[in-house]
Amino acid sequence: MHVPGCQQYEKTQWITKIAPHKCNKRWIFTPSFRRAKIALLNWPEYSIVNEESTIRILVVTPSEFEEYVMFCGYLFPVIYLPQD
Repeated sequence: MHVPGCQQYEKTQWITKIAPHKCNKRWIFTPSFRRAKIALLNWPEYSIVNEESTIRILVVTPSEFEEYVMFCGYLFPVIYLPQD
């Protein structure tokens, strides 16, 4: 998992707890494949879907994880599936 703002990421890091202040937010998992350089991830903000109310997670394949972190990791947390 890669989280924006963190210097390093662990390919074997697991999420074991969710912070209480994030439990009431809407979670959107966006799958992406073979489009790290051109992924359309800049959604317009609406009153319902915005940074205060929504956590957006980018989900990719393990083989593309590092490429997505390089191009999109500054915007969103990036996680990868167990296998391609």
